[in-house]
Amino acid sequence: MTLDELKSLVTPEGVQRALDNQIYDSLVYGDGHNITDSCNSAAVWCYGYLAKTGNINRAFNASDKEVLSAAMVQMAIYKLGAHHFFNLEDPEELAYALIDSILGINKDDTGTSTYVGAAVAKDEKSNIVHKPGRRFAFWRH
Repeated sequence: MTLDELKSLVTPEGVQRALDNQIYDSLVYGDGHNITDSCNSAAVWCYGYLAKTGNINRAFNASDKEVLSAAMVQMAIYKLGAHHFFNLEDPEELAYALIDSILGINKDDTGTSTYVGAAVAKDEKSNIVHKPGRRFAFWRH
């Protein structure tokens, strides 16, 4: 998949359809270069992510391309928010979740570890069982 192919999958119109009109109008201001820049940036992000995961030469079907498009639209929304210093983390997380879903990547595959289960600690004295003496306590009334 080339960068130009990815750029064709993320458009300002697609970003506009994904947002409420009022939010879109507040994020896109002036001559509209920021929406174009955000779309291009999202395509570059996707290209880099596909290359990093070894999927850049993979043949994507129409459904996969639709998911890639949705991921890039979410990343473009995240980038638009960054232009305005808004804290829009949900679109970024959704973009990663979407692209990871078609690539078959789990969070553990990215190098982060997940703790599951219980731990058992052993040392050289762990096999010693302390048996207390059998002293019965007698209560005197």
